[in-house]
Amino acid sequence: MLAFGLVALGGQLPADSDDLVVRVSSGIASRYVYRGVERSGAAWQVGLDGAARGWRGQFWSNLPFDSTDPDELNSTLGYVWSVTQDLSIQASGTHFWYVDAPVIGAAAHSFEANMRMTWITQQQLRWVLESGYDIRFDSLAVEGSLQYDLALPRWGTYLQGRVYIGHVQAKDVLPDAGSVGISDAYGYWGADVRLPYRISWHTLLAVDAHYSEASNSDRYWSPRMEGPGPRAWIGLSATYEF
Repeated sequence: MLAFGLVALGGQLPADSDDLVVRVSSGIASRYVYRGVERSGAAWQVGLDGAARGWRGQFWSNLPFDSTDPDELNSTLGYVWSVTQDLSIQASGTHFWYVDAPVIGAAAHSFEANMRMTWITQQQLRWVLESGYDIRFDSLAVEGSLQYDLALPRWGTYLQGRVYIGHVQAKDVLPDAGSVGISDAYGYWGADVRLPYRISWHTLLAVDAHYSEASNSDRYWSPRMEGPGPRAWIGLSATYEF
């Protein structure tokens, strides 16, 4: 209902940005974890994202080095409205494609509709609240996060930090398993830090570190059949901005 309301108000609320931005990124990660669940081990990750007049689009892929882990391709399209100077709302849809998932009954693809609200305080703290509904898993995910960029003028860069907590509730973790029907509900939390460094006008290098933990999640969420628990991983990437 909120998404339809925002579409109706689209002519009244200004777009988040009129600039055209296109970025291509590529890098490696020692692990791929999504909402507290380990999806693969070390992997090559490639992304293409763009923004124009409030529209946001992204293609992203995770290609594990271990051939027993499935490849994953995501495509996202969304629109951002600036409600006030400090408050914005984004509506988006993401298609997930899981290539050769080894778990019998796991979804080969899914689609999630997502709403995100971002509020920036005078101290430049970013409070983010988002929810997503996936039609294949019949799941509802809610996540809240706090983000902050710490300036490092001595090195000519800044440190990006984020802490988050979320909850996922699904009616069918294995939607392609016929009448089996495995429901699940679990919580997760974690923290990310990222250090970017611009080496040229168009090129950016970044190193990032992550920690995440899930509580009581079903093992079938993971193609590696990994149970809940703490996960830590690092990544190194390069981004070219057009």
